[in-house]
Amino acid sequence: MSNENIIHTEFRGHEAARLISPSVERNKIPIGNALVNFLPKGANILEVASGTGEHAIHFCGLRPDIHWQPSDPDSESRKSQDEWSRDFRDQINLSHNISTLKPNWANRLNNYDIVFCANMIHIAPWSATVGLIEGSYSVLQRFGMLVLYGPFLDGKNSAHSNLRFDERLKGQNSCWGVREINDICNVSNVYGFKLYKTINMPSNNKILIFKKL
Repeated sequence: MSNENIIHTEFRGHEAARLISPSVERNKIPIGNALVNFLPKGANILEVASGTGEHAIHFCGLRPDIHWQPSDPDSESRKSQDEWSRDFRDQINLSHNISTLKPNWANRLNNYDIVFCANMIHIAPWSATVGLIEGSYSVLQRFGMLVLYGPFLDGKNSAHSNLRFDERLKGQNSCWGVREINDICNVSNVYGFKLYKTINMPSNNKILIFKKL
C-alpha cells in the first residue's frame, strides 16, 4: 500500500486468506463488553477500516440481531474480512472498498445507526479523520452515532504511554500521531456531531461516542 493509505503497524499472522491481528485478540473482549448493551436493537453498523475483520465476527457473535458492513481500502484486508464472515453471512455483508481520504466516499451509503472505527485515525493523515467525520454525518440516520476506539491525547491529562506512542508514530510518518480529543470534538461539532459519551478502556485507550444532532 502507498503511504497515503490507512495501514496497520503490527505483524499479522494468517490462516489462508484470514488475517489474524494480535491487537484485536487483546481488545475485542473489552470493546465488546463496553458496546454489547449499548448498540440499538437490530442496529445497522458500518465499520470503517475493518482490518482483519475479526471485530465484526466477535461483536455479531455477541449480538445476533445486529447487521454489519465491513470496509477497508486494502484488498488483502477485504479478503480477510470476507473469509472471517463466512459463518455470519446473514449478519455481515461482503466488504466495501472505502477510504475516508477520498472525497465523497460516503456517496450511496445511508441509513446506518452506527459508524464504528477502531485504531485508524492515529495511523492515517489528519485529513482521514476529517473525512471520516464528514462522511459519517451523511451515512447516519438522525441521532445516529460515530464510535471511535483507540489511543487519544487529552491535553495535560494525556497518558505518558500515549505521548510516547505519539512520538514513535511521528518518527515513522510525520502525518501520523495520537489525536487530541479536543481537536476531534472541534471537527465533530463543525459537521453536526456532539460528544455523547467517553468510556475508559484498558491500556489507556478510550471509546468516544459522538451523536449526530
